Amino acid sequence: MSKYARRKDANHAVVIGAFRACGALAIDTSRLGEDFPDAVIGFKRVWKLVEIKDGDKPPSARRLSEGQEKFHVACGLAGLPVLVVERVEQVPALLAHWTEVA
Repeated sequence: MSKYARRKDANHAVVIGAFRACGALAIDTSRLGEDFPDAVIGFKRVWKLVEIKDGDKPPSARRLSEGQEKFHVACGLAGLPVLVVERVEQVPALLAHWTEVA
């Protein structure tokens, strides 16, 4: 895993803003580095990790790094999948299907 923070994708701020505009609490965690996802999103009493990729880039430029892939696999095995958002238009649909904790 890298010790240094990654560069943000071009659509990073717009995606974070879209979550906030829809009423979610969006915490930008991109500066943490260590392959941690770009944001922690809170909505309907549930926190989820979100990786932001630039959907305007070719698929090869949107791939997860090796460290990110390992982090995502570890989270999935723990029942904590990391969501990947490539376009701001995905945000309302994600929030519409956000699972609320009972």
